[in-house]
Amino acid sequence: MGRKEQRNQRPGVTMSLSGGLGNQLSIYATGRALAIHNSCPLYLDTSWFTRVGQRSLLLDQFDVEASFFPGRRSWLRNVERSLSFAARSLHSFTRQPHSSYTYTSVTGETCFVRSDFQLDYGIFDLKPPFRVDAHVHYSYWRKHQLRIRSELSSTVKARMNDLRRTLGLDGHSTWIALHARQGDYMTPENKRNLGVLTPDYYATALAEVQKKVGRAPIVLFSDDPQGCLRWWRASGFDIDVRLPPVGMSDLSQFFLMSSAPALVAANS
Repeated sequence: MGRKEQRNQRPGVTMSLSGGLGNQLSIYATGRALAIHNSCPLYLDTSWFTRVGQRSLLLDQFDVEASFFPGRRSWLRNVERSLSFAARSLHSFTRQPHSSYTYTSVTGETCFVRSDFQLDYGIFDLKPPFRVDAHVHYSYWRKHQLRIRSELSSTVKARMNDLRRTLGLDGHSTWIALHARQGDYMTPENKRNLGVLTPDYYATALAEVQKKVGRAPIVLFSDDPQGCLRWWRASGFDIDVRLPPVGMSDLSQFFLMSSAPALVAANS
């Protein structure tokens, strides 16, 4: 598992972890790619989870190449965070085409901030020590994705067999994981901004996957599986699926879904 310790004196890359498991993995992958690029340590600031409290830290359940630390909440850091938020809001309001900027923190680090999800390779020009406070983009870790995936997969493989056994998948050479994001994606705001994948999407995607792997068992992973199935069946998309057992943790479901030979993914 990742090391839980204070940052040592060696300059490195600091990433502020936040959000759910998907966001935590994306932030880590970006930081890991930057650490590989700079041949330096990666430090993961976990203070967001104490400060906000809406989500739980789950990344520490993986075997990551990084050190976790709780961060410092001095009054200067509070002022610095407020100024950073104000600057980001101003950039967003003025809709500047290049909304990246850097500033020097109270700890002497260079802080990279970007207020949107656009790619900015200027992040690779920074020299440690620096902190990243920005939305991440998958292209940041694309060059090192196989290495990062291999490092993370050791945790998944260690738990895969027991989890497969709980769903009776031991006797099957292949099976299909179907991921459907419901929950907060069904609010009017998120429907408008993020979009919700329709039953037609899943029917079409599943048919394409089955052309390659055949009619293998299907396991549905969703934050609202019964609501999802009711919606699909009402739309004429009625399939026979297996569900993870009640009480299986989100993290265990993630490990199991990650081990599937075939996957129909959600937009999340």
